[in-house]
Amino acid sequence: MNQNIGRRPAANITKLKHKCPTGKIRFKDHKLCVATLHKAANHRANDLEQLGFTKRNEVRSYKCNLCSGFHLTSKKDWDSRKEAA
Repeated sequence: MNQNIGRRPAANITKLKHKCPTGKIRFKDHKLCVATLHKAANHRANDLEQLGFTKRNEVRSYKCNLCSGFHLTSKKDWDSRKEAA
């Protein structure tokens, strides 16, 4: 007898982890991205308190046009203007 009646099948992780051509970590939705931002802020505060420095700089998320996922960035403001070469 099947004991998994009425249960959703386990998600196949390989299907959820699509790669972005940029090589950045891809989050499937904004909610997961924001949760990761909160964790990064907690790690940043702990590192500053215990070590006096931190390497965690993530401050916001954005939607990627290439993979349709979300990424984290350390840039505080989004600017659509390209820098002069």
